[in-house]
Amino acid sequence: MNPIKITFLALGAWIILTIIVVFSVEDTTEMPFVVAVYSFYLLPVVCIVTFIVSSFFYRSWVKSHIIIVAITLGLLIIWALRIVIYIRSLFL
Repeated sequence: MNPIKITFLALGAWIILTIIVVFSVEDTTEMPFVVAVYSFYLLPVVCIVTFIVSSFFYRSWVKSHIIIVAITLGLLIIWALRIVIYIRSLFL
């Protein structure tokens, strides 16, 4: 498997884990909504970390597909920056 597939698997696992946590938390407060929102704010960071860590394990694949790796990492960073800008706009 290549780092891009592993990143997509981590993305799916993070979403499934969020759904499980939201449904397992008692619904007496707004806690499930808060968990869901903050977990989706952390999603780009989880994907970037997964991509970088899996890239270390598949160096030969990364070296032979350097343009795809650069584009994917760039899109992940742009996604993370959009979340940061959105969160920053909430506080202004």
